[in-house]
Amino acid sequence: MPGHQHIKLLIAVPIPGYETTAGDQNVARRAWKPFDLPAWLNTDAYLAKVQPCLARFTRPAIAAALDVSIKYAGDVRAGTRIPHPRHWERLAELVGIGTPK
Repeated sequence: MPGHQHIKLLIAVPIPGYETTAGDQNVARRAWKPFDLPAWLNTDAYLAKVQPCLARFTRPAIAAALDVSIKYAGDVRAGTRIPHPRHWERLAELVGIGTPK
């Protein structure tokens, strides 16, 4: 209408699959220390024992476990992305692989 100002109201609405920001992930990545990872859980163990088992889980289940986007979780499940090692222990727990005795 002439003479009236239009005001845009922007409301932050969470978008499913984007629960955390890249900034949150960067903070977590910097805070993680390699010695936090169990000795048995190295790249070879992740690729051989953990990653193949992820196919049994839905993308949303993996996303929730890691606090990442559903798209990224799908890439992890498919094996097209290898997650940061800080996620490996949580994924091992998700698929039912614990620390060997």
